[in-house]
Amino acid sequence: NYSLNTFDLKPSLHIGLEQKGPNVERFAVQICSDTVSGHIPIYCPNVADFYMYNNHFRKGLTQESATAVVRIIKKYSNYAAVSITDTERVLAYIGAEANHHGPGKADHLTDITKRSLTTGHIHIARSHKEIGCTDPSCSLSTAIVVPLTINTRIVGSLKMYYTSNTHIPDASDIVFAQGLADLFSTQLELTEIEHQRQLTEAAK
Repeated sequence: NYSLNTFDLKPSLHIGLEQKGPNVERFAVQICSDTVSGHIPIYCPNVADFYMYNNHFRKGLTQESATAVVRIIKKYSNYAAVSITDTERVLAYIGAEANHHGPGKADHLTDITKRSLTTGHIHIARSHKEIGCTDPSCSLSTAIVVPLTINTRIVGSLKMYYTSNTHIPDASDIVFAQGLADLFSTQLELTEIEHQRQLTEAAK
């Protein structure tokens, strides 16, 4: 029932250590989905960095936490740019075209981001036009955008871009993006629960 640009996957997340050569451990994050055949492992060579994926959002969805997270994703991926937004503005952006897509540079969210925030589904842009950037010289050519949620409330989005027209986000991008979004959304939800607990304790 989805258009070619819309996906709604709910993968499970499996975490474990794998041996990769003598005395070398790599933290393997295996994100699996029934809608994608096989298992697609995503490796984070530094265990501490993987834990930081989660721990940064213990501070909530802020410019500081978003910037720390996009740096890690950019470090361990081949995306030309990575970004996180809330529902109104770009919180963090690292990579190509940061001069007009970064925080404080764009006066509005791109069209594909607005669609993802509105529908609550993953959206894929297969061209610069579908991204909805108003700069005709922008080199961003394809993108994948997935909403971040707390329970069923949409609070932001994770966005990853390519600058090559020959690289359109595929099944591995979809599973990776949704897996990360689920991970971050869970942490944001736990952070909100803890905040509410503290408020309740303070009111007693």
